Amino acid sequence: MFNHADNTVTTTPYTASSPKLNGKSSRSQVECRRVIVEGLDPAILEVACRWLPYGGPPSDEIWIDFGMTELRYDQHLREILEKVASRHLSPDVRIALRGQLVERRERRRRSNSFVGH
Repeated sequence: MFNHADNTVTTTPYTASSPKLNGKSSRSQVECRRVIVEGLDPAILEVACRWLPYGGPPSDEIWIDFGMTELRYDQHLREILEKVASRHLSPDVRIALRGQLVERRERRRRSNSFVGH
């Protein structure tokens, strides 16, 4: 949960699937740890970790929480994961979040390709 008073995020452990590597899925224990960063980053990381087991937050949840589109949220999350501040997350969580971003991008690409047909 995001604490505005000291700009921290505290989340609880959970199990999530790692992204597919060479067509194989592996299960791993991933944990989102306490992360200290500035601005929206802590809240975005908290939401990303909370929704990781479910394929990411739905677009309406993103809009309500952050006032941004799913595409912008994904871009922002990608930027956060490149920052040093995300190094507080376990490597498994960072890998899973990056994999999820790829899956969401592919899902958007597939749905956009059907719009023109």
